[in-house]
Amino acid sequence: MSDKKVVLVIDDDDDVLQLAKIALDGLNVEVMTASGGGHGLAVAGSACPDLVLCDMIMESDGEGLNVCRKIRGSGCKVPIVLVSSIGHASMDNFDVLAEGFNGVLQKPFTAAALRKLVSEKLGI
Repeated sequence: MSDKKVVLVIDDDDDVLQLAKIALDGLNVEVMTASGGGHGLAVAGSACPDLVLCDMIMESDGEGLNVCRKIRGSGCKVPIVLVSSIGHASMDNFDVLAEGFNGVLQKPFTAAALRKLVSEKLGI
C-alpha cells in the first residue's frame, strides 16, 4: 500500500491536467486527473483523494461550484481548491470559502505555485 497522498485534478483542459502531473512530479503524491465535472465526481467518489483541485468553467460556467457542492454534500471533508482563470473574480462575486472551497489558485499558474499550494494543503 502506498503512503502517497492522492491529489485529484478536475479540469476540462488536457494541458492543465498534464501540467499538474508534471509540476507535482517529485512530491510524495499520486496525481489523478478527471476531464470534467461528472468524471471528477466519479473519481472522487471511488478514489478518496486527499486534495481536490477543481476548475470552475467546464461543462457549464459554474460546474466547479456544482462539483464542490456535491462533494461537500456527500459529507467529504477533503480540501477543495478552486483553480481557475476566474479565480480572483470569483472571490469578488461570491464567498468561495462559504461555498466549500478551501482556497483559490489563479490560472495561469506556475509549477512552483502549484507545488507550494499542494505542499501546504497536504502538510508535506
